[in-house]
Amino acid sequence: MKYLVVDSNSHIKNIIAWDGDTLYDPGDGLELIGVDETVAVSPGDSWDGTKVVAVPMPEPVVIPEDPAKASARAKLAALGLTEEEIAALVG
Repeated sequence: MKYLVVDSNSHIKNIIAWDGDTLYDPGDGLELIGVDETVAVSPGDSWDGTKVVAVPMPEPVVIPEDPAKASARAKLAALGLTEEEIAALVG
């Protein structure tokens, strides 16, 4: 069966397979909570006492292109180079 290793702040520290019978101590301040095998869970999620609460995915970081690179790309495109050729030159 799938078990959550949960700390005293309700954060899921690990997910383990355990038979529920064999002697096992998760460690000080940690608790084992049995869940159905189909429950989607990842370390870092939380346990609210009845269900897993997923940590929201962060927004992707968009790094703007270097202005000099953008200028070079535009000039090369104006000269008629393809995107593939420009990528080979500029990256």
